[in-house]
Amino acid sequence: MAIASCEHPSTVAVYEVKHRRWLGGLALLGALAFVAIGILMMLDAGTGIAEKAVGALGVAFFGWCAVAVVVRMRRGSTIKLSHEGIHYAFAPRYETRKLIRWRDIEGFGMSRVQRSEFNFVRLARYDDLVRQFSEGEAAQTVKVFRRAMRFGGAAAVVAGANLKFDEAGDLGRMVGGSGAVASLSDVLRFSRQKFGGEICLGWPDRDRNAERFQELLTVWKDYCTQATGTRLQP
Repeated sequence: MAIASCEHPSTVAVYEVKHRRWLGGLALLGALAFVAIGILMMLDAGTGIAEKAVGALGVAFFGWCAVAVVVRMRRGSTIKLSHEGIHYAFAPRYETRKLIRWRDIEGFGMSRVQRSEFNFVRLARYDDLVRQFSEGEAAQTVKVFRRAMRFGGAAAVVAGANLKFDEAGDLGRMVGGSGAVASLSDVLRFSRQKFGGEICLGWPDRDRNAERFQELLTVWKDYCTQATGTRLQP
């Protein structure tokens, strides 16, 4: 695997993953366009009750998406890589990063949900990560996760109402069982079960496509793990 020398752990001690702001701008425009369509559906005298309900769900879902995109764009990068591990900012406290140590990471993978690619981080253990959260921080992260799952359920309803049954089924399976999530540990277990890894990284977290980002993570983990093992040898 080849990455640029300016981002290789043998050259730099810390690598900050920058936002791709142009993608954020496109996402914001797309969300606002769907909000406008939903409002038109609600106001159109020719639409029935079912269509107006779909429009209302669309306004709520894509309005929330637009707010989330704006918040992400105003914050700094969510990910830094160091010789210790991945420093990741969990929602909604993007200004504070938690350390996921390389030794606690089992591996990486990729998955696709609808038309979006995600990188996921599989953890061998997450006790150390959970301990870094205060009770209030953990509660906020769980709240954001549950809200996202509820909006995912609303999106499934919208897709079904528009006769996109395959899409509705995929979304329904994705959010199914999320109502039982009550703690940060529950969030991590649910994500592992549904997506293949405890930590899911989408395009707002990356500075490149999913395949190349997995290469970056793998190079850093392999190098830092090997370097740590070498230092521990007598």
